[in-house]
Amino acid sequence: MLYRFFHLVRSVLVLLALTGAPLKAQDFLGQFMAAQFAVEEYRYDIARGYLEELPDEAFDTPEILELALKVYMGTGDLDQAVDYADRLLPKDNDFILARIVKTTDLFIRNEFDAINASLDENPLNFPLNSLFLGWSTFGEGSVEDSVEIFQKDFEERGSFLLGFANGLIHASNGNLEMALETLGTVRDYPAALQNEVLYLRIGILLNQGKLDEAGEEYDLLRFSEIEPRKTPFLQLKENLTSGSSIDLKISPEEGLSKLLSAIARITTNNNGPSGDSLAMFGLARYLDPEDISLDFAVSRTLLSLDSLELALLPIEGIMPGDPYYQAAVGLRSDIYYEMGDSDKSLMILQEALELHPTSIDLLYLLGELRTNRSEMQEAVDSISEGIELSKGTNRENWDAYFLRGQLYYYMGIWEKAEADWWKSLEISPDNALVQNNLGYTLAERNIKLVEAEELIAAALEAEPDNGYYVDSMGWVLYRQGKLEEALEYLQRSDRIIPNQAEVIDHIAEVYWVMGEEELAKREWERALKTEPEGELGRKIELRLMYGLEEGTKRFEEEE
Repeated sequence: MLYRFFHLVRSVLVLLALTGAPLKAQDFLGQFMAAQFAVEEYRYDIARGYLEELPDEAFDTPEILELALKVYMGTGDLDQAVDYADRLLPKDNDFILARIVKTTDLFIRNEFDAINASLDENPLNFPLNSLFLGWSTFGEGSVEDSVEIFQKDFEERGSFLLGFANGLIHASNGNLEMALETLGTVRDYPAALQNEVLYLRIGILLNQGKLDEAGEEYDLLRFSEIEPRKTPFLQLKENLTSGSSIDLKISPEEGLSKLLSAIARITTNNNGPSGDSLAMFGLARYLDPEDISLDFAVSRTLLSLDSLELALLPIEGIMPGDPYYQAAVGLRSDIYYEMGDSDKSLMILQEALELHPTSIDLLYLLGELRTNRSEMQEAVDSISEGIELSKGTNRENWDAYFLRGQLYYYMGIWEKAEADWWKSLEISPDNALVQNNLGYTLAERNIKLVEAEELIAAALEAEPDNGYYVDSMGWVLYRQGKLEEALEYLQRSDRIIPNQAEVIDHIAEVYWVMGEEELAKREWERALKTEPEGELGRKIELRLMYGLEEGTKRFEEEE
């Protein structure tokens, strides 16, 4: 927050120091400051409103042009963003976003000579310079030169983008064997890009007539009925069934779009959504407006940034009968729920299920929403219906059984909860989340402690520094009477995830059983400072007042 404040102060000082008429600048200083704050909070729609109040002469200043460019990138009005980039660059040729937007617009116009000249004279940062230059060279018709650009720039940095970019180019040019070799295996790529790579590999194998190999790779695709890419994936399945080839030709705009969206997906996966990832998705969408999955990417990024009204816009035109309808329903439901309108969110899902009553994913979404609304039995019913429809298919999901198990547990139906969690592990045997959850719950119930320890140990092997898993190991060791070992794990958990009342309560309980009652009371006092309210807070309060045994008894009687 301090960084944002000082960044804003700097911008204001620059604005006031502008040559010309500083008093005139102060006339629109309020709108500028308000718009700047709105952009910092990703409220681009609000920022746009403030900018629209500014007089025309305000847009002679680079600071306001930079802000306007960010705003219209955020609202998805790329034509307006291009206009501001054109106006800004003569005043500030070093503003990277303006140069990227302008270069993207040149791509739309197929002005590849101008792109290459600009990038040779004033390169962008890696990897953007290589992407623009490589695809621009491809647009000029020089396949070998474009491949060489990617090879030289990406190979030095060991980037996965090399294989994907050159795989697209070779496939488009009909060099199918070279495309496969360049792509490598799907395991070479981050998870967020694996479906895209698989789609290309399957298309290549299909066009080579290698139907069995293509079918094997198709089985590796992971998508649902509410996945925006479902439609092209299902079309690919039809091609596999009929043995017909697919068109792998790609334009430079489409190629650049795929690489920009790949960067945005990986960045989002690794660091969370940001204004930068939103800009990358927006530019990719501008380059390839026919790729509907990019509408969803922009919408979901805006949702994650809490820009909810804008998040609705990219998908507002998708209606019943559209192949992307179910995906849009799921996303709209999420957006309205985040707006605080869970009734509208529920209505959207119910209306969609009337049209698609056997949609497994819509049923799961309804179950999740019912869970969030504390409608436990209704949630179980929806998820159970989806599970029944998925049986005997490749659509059985570990997370459906996991969520239903959670619901059964909260409803006090332990046997069904445990059965669902074991089923979840059967589907996803190395799932650390399920292993820890089941192991901890077994320890909490003080049953099957050997199995519980094995499950938690497996989770810790996958994520050794997960503080919650470390706490679980401490708890199962405590249940087994291994107090010294338990205390070591619990104290380590407290260091990894400090100020967690449940972890501190566990430490206090171990101290109490060890006979260190004063240390236990000190820990309970510390726990109360972190969570003075709620059920856990009440339990800790009673334990501090009456000791472990009597305090626990009184808490259970209150329940």
